[in-house]
Order: sequence, then structure tokens, then C-alpha cells
Amino acid sequence: MQRPQGCLPAQAPGNVRSEQPAGPAKESNMGKSEVSRRFKEGMETAMGEFFGCKIFGGYPTLVLGGTQLGKITIAAAMGTRPDGAKQMLGIVEGGSGNSTVVKGLFADLVGRGLDPAGPRLCAIDGSKALAKAINDTFGDKAVIQGCQAHKKRNVLGRLPESGKTRLQSASAWHIWNLNTMRLFRASRT
Repeated sequence: MQRPQGCLPAQAPGNVRSEQPAGPAKESNMGKSEVSRRFKEGMETAMGEFFGCKIFGGYPTLVLGGTQLGKITIAAAMGTRPDGAKQMLGIVEGGSGNSTVVKGLFADLVGRGLDPAGPRLCAIDGSKALAKAINDTFGDKAVIQGCQAHKKRNVLGRLPESGKTRLQSASAWHIWNLNTMRLFRASRT
């Protein structure tokens, strides 16, 4: 993925290039707590730069979703530029199932320069809260596409074993997707 120009350090904390030639590691008098403190400071600096970064250019495609990281849940937005380059645009603590959290993420992206008026495709994990926040923020210019991997997993999870084998073939999914697209187009007219 591409980093925003001038927003993130060229080297991530803890991955600093050494001017020393490669070879056996030298012992350091630095203790674990000092290493931890330096890593934390480096991460705080890098994240501050990331969250303060201006968003330049258009992102006609957004991929949005939520995930559990240990005891916290995050919602994230990744954009694809017209040239196909992908870039992480933002993350926020809180689930993608909470439209207030997602609207806060979108407000941050718009505040940093993402144009809400342009047409865009938004690929989401199926969360109704994400769909609501997308419609509230981007209006009818946004087209929402459910993630095919999530859809397949959800459908297969509801089928008996005998039905799973037949549906897992590529041709069955192709037919299902064509019918879904026809229904989607009919609902938009």
C-alpha cells in the first residue's frame, strides 16, 4: 500500500536502518523498559503524523470494515486512487456496527480532505451501520457493494452440508452473483 506523501516516516518505529554493516547483533545496555518506552514514543509520533495527514486526490473506491484486535474493536477505511494504488486512510476505535463511530471516521476523512461529493464505490462487510453512515455522508453518489467473501461465508454458514458442496462451485456463485446484480440494478431504478 502507498503511504500518504510526507505523512508517515520512511521507516516504522523499531525498523530503523542501521549504518552498521550486517553481521552478528551487538549487545546493548538498553533494558526492556527503555526499548518499550522508545517504541511507544515512536508509535505515538507515527500515529500522530498519520491522523493529521491531509488527504489529497480522489478515492473513487473505499473499502470499509471492522475487526477485533485483542480487547478493542476498530473500524478502518482504505482508499483506492484512480491509478489503482491503495492507501490506508483512517482507523477509529469502535465497531463498524455503530453508525456514530463510522460517521466520526468519515467526518475525520472529509475534514482531512476527502471530497464527499464525488461518485464512489464503497465495499463493506455487510454492516447496516456502515451502509447508513455511507448514505448519510456521501448520499446517492455512493454505490455500496457487499464484500463477496463475507457474503459467501454467511450463505455457506446457513446451508446444510449437502447444499454447501454444490454451492461452492464457481459456476453456482457466478449465477448467484448475476441474479444479485440484477436485483440490485432493479432496486436502483
